[in-house]
Amino acid sequence: MRFVANGFSSRLPSGFEDRSSLVLVGPNAPDGFAVNLVVTRQPVSVDTSPEAFARSQLRQLPPDMQQLEVLSEGTRELRGRPVFERHHRVHVNGRTLEQLQAFMVLESGLALIVTASAPQGSLDLVRPAFEEFVDGLEPSDRE
Repeated sequence: MRFVANGFSSRLPSGFEDRSSLVLVGPNAPDGFAVNLVVTRQPVSVDTSPEAFARSQLRQLPPDMQQLEVLSEGTRELRGRPVFERHHRVHVNGRTLEQLQAFMVLESGLALIVTASAPQGSLDLVRPAFEEFVDGLEPSDRE
């Protein structure tokens, strides 16, 4: 199997799976934090809903992120696919971040997670990019 990423490809080593991530960095918030979008992928059962996957992720948070406060969440449809979205606040390493997340599960059993992060009060610096990226996401469902 070929592994294809940003500008390169290679063979996926035997016994390995692709759990690659993509990091997009935006402008700095007033405190110097670079707002960002992170896209990760993880294999799941094909019958897992985006909401069930998102809720399972909350149960697996490391101890330093246990103070997560969900501000809003819900499911919407994007080109015929359910997408579960969450807005939350989390306290990490003495900093309070706001995050937007979108969870999508493809027919192949691959979960895509898009996370936008910004310091509390600066979410508007990354929200338009998050919405543009998620709304423009066109999964191929091919490995």
